[in-house]
Amino acid sequence: MKDGMGTKDLFDGWNVQRVWQKEDKTLLDRHQSLDKKLQKSVFAQNDSWERPVICQDMFWSKDGSSIVTIHDDYGIRQYMTSLQDDKNNDQLIPYTRMFKNRSIVTSQVHPLYSLYNDTGNFNVLLTACRDLPLQMYSLQDVEGLCLNHYNVANNENGTWEIPYAINWTNEDQFLIGSVKNKVSLFNCYRRSPVWNFQSKRSNSTKKSIVSCFNERPHGEFSDTKNSIFGTYKNELYHLDHRMRYPQFLYWSPQGTGYIQLLESVNAHYVYALKRNTNLIDVLDTREFHHPVNQLQLPFKIGNQKHKASITSTNGLAIGTDDGKIVGWSPSAIEFGAIDRNGRTHNDKSGEKPEVIFETGLNSSRINIVQQSPADLGVCALSYSPDKMTERPNAHASSGIYVTEFPTDFFGL
Repeated sequence: MKDGMGTKDLFDGWNVQRVWQKEDKTLLDRHQSLDKKLQKSVFAQNDSWERPVICQDMFWSKDGSSIVTIHDDYGIRQYMTSLQDDKNNDQLIPYTRMFKNRSIVTSQVHPLYSLYNDTGNFNVLLTACRDLPLQMYSLQDVEGLCLNHYNVANNENGTWEIPYAINWTNEDQFLIGSVKNKVSLFNCYRRSPVWNFQSKRSNSTKKSIVSCFNERPHGEFSDTKNSIFGTYKNELYHLDHRMRYPQFLYWSPQGTGYIQLLESVNAHYVYALKRNTNLIDVLDTREFHHPVNQLQLPFKIGNQKHKASITSTNGLAIGTDDGKIVGWSPSAIEFGAIDRNGRTHNDKSGEKPEVIFETGLNSSRINIVQQSPADLGVCALSYSPDKMTERPNAHASSGIYVTEFPTDFFGL
């Protein structure tokens, strides 16, 4: 990979408090002051919190100038990401850092977010935590003010239902998915849902969880009239927002739950990622999302999620468990990885990656590859040890890296 900007050793190791101390010291060394204050965690004095600090989700601004990252130290960070501003300063330090007091189950930044917006109306983040209502936070400053909260209470027992998936459908509305295949539509200015609906196909509460909605390339809004959602029970549904009734589409025999549904740029295909399998399903949207092909990964996605992205320039790119990026070209992705004669692999083993790139992060797994919506030659990576192991190496490497794709990557 080309040289880029990264967090270097800030997130390395196993002690959470040491990570925060390194962040603070690096900021002081660079700016000689704490004018850009990084919020302190309520757990800052607890020296015994030991775990790798992993970036579990990241979101680009619409103009590609910054990213928002969600970490499992309960932290929410913003980074400025220009690769041209200062060639001598290649370390990412948070522009802002704020903390929740508990784990963030899922989150979603507004698709029109940018620190260069004239107003802060779109610089907001939705977060879902256990035993709390869904909350909207400002990304305008380090205080991270809570702007609104949304009623996700179960009317039968009064407990807060946990949203596991969030998706903005337009500037003012978003969908959430929770237990028992329940989907709710909210207007961001109203605390109660516009409507709720859930499938009665499954009575199970353990796995009948809405785990993801369909995602458009380049950070676009999803369709305001139709959505596709997947569950941890390997079920796929179509939801017509006007009818408000989910239609069952497909059950996958491989894996243990959908984690991502990526649309091709032409919207003809959906690429469905699942846990505990090395296959990505290719579904034809013109044929009721019938599976027409599969992509074969060179590793098996485990319980620690891997997230991919699709753009018109670079096709589908995803990280591996041994520090590589693999990809399929835009022409393959736009045609379901089906050749011009309509053929796929007869043995159903899946189409192998067309490119494999070394990143130099060989000792780490690349959890997220998020391509910039503005500069299609740039991507942001999250890398870490496998958090499912009992205790990785004390010097385990974790962090974020922003870089340009190699010049021989698709279209570049």
